[in-house]
Amino acid sequence: MYNLGAEAGEEQETSHRRIFDILVNGEVVIPSLEPVNHFGELRAAHKKIILKASDNSGVEIRFRAIQGNPILNAIEMKKLY
Repeated sequence: MYNLGAEAGEEQETSHRRIFDILVNGEVVIPSLEPVNHFGELRAAHKKIILKASDNSGVEIRFRAIQGNPILNAIEMKKLY
């Protein structure tokens, strides 16, 4: 890969490898996710997690970087009764 923002004549190799844990309410629900290896390059991914939030505590979602920067483009949450 080349850095498209490099000055003319400079070719810089960049690494876009991302590995990260996904935590929900402090608990690891998806460990060591590596999107390119799990889903392929430039592909949308879908992960379903069912959880219970009680006492109006809400839902906290965190990404813990292992390598590179974690990424999230969209999220959908549904309340089940």
